[in-house]
Amino acid sequence: MPQATNIPSLVALLKEGLEDRKAAAALELGRLVGLGEEICVQIVTAGALPPLVKLLKEGSESGQRTASNASAAAGRAAPGGVKCG
Repeated sequence: MPQATNIPSLVALLKEGLEDRKAAAALELGRLVGLGEEICVQIVTAGALPPLVKLLKEGSESGQRTASNASAAAGRAAPGGVKCG
């Protein structure tokens, strides 16, 4: 099973980082989503969706754009058998 060990750190940045760091974390999570369904599930399980949604609602234009891309892709891996990608 592929594993991206930096997912928890990226989720932490989304929750408590500075605005530019949140956008960078969202961008990286969006990139990781492209690695496959198992990574997507890890991202969702790590709790990335709530802070991505918050960034989407309250972030800068750049943060909103990257959060939108990452949350849409990761949302496809949400529990319930929905496939990612």
